[in-house]
Amino acid sequence: MALLATSFHHIQSLSLCGTPVKTDGIVKAIKEMQEVTELQLCGLDAVTDDMLEEICTTTGHRLLSLDLSSCTSLTEKACSHLSRHCLCLQKLSLSLCREFTGESLLPLLRDQKRAQRLKSLVFSGCKQVVPRYMLCCCLSVY
Repeated sequence: MALLATSFHHIQSLSLCGTPVKTDGIVKAIKEMQEVTELQLCGLDAVTDDMLEEICTTTGHRLLSLDLSSCTSLTEKACSHLSRHCLCLQKLSLSLCREFTGESLLPLLRDQKRAQRLKSLVFSGCKQVVPRYMLCCCLSVY
């Protein structure tokens, strides 16, 4: 993965959905890809709250699209990292993230400028989502 990162530091979009990669390799590669704006990490068991915090801390300021669908290890804590560090998100998918309620995204959604940037929010199969948070999502975007 280190070879990938150093060889392709100009990559803007990276999809690792369903690949058998290790946490260390993912984080290192993403950190070194200085132009990445789109990440698809769906279905990766290796994606944890701590790993996402590390990714968001280094790349969150430029991420436009993030797909974390079926990353079943993620909790509400991961979404608080998104709210804190991902300032330019236009697309976010948390489908089938079982622990997600929506509460930790409220800071992002209450920031009018950031909320207006969001063009796509996908929460399909998130069985813990609290309806009032989804209502806040709908009202914030418009």
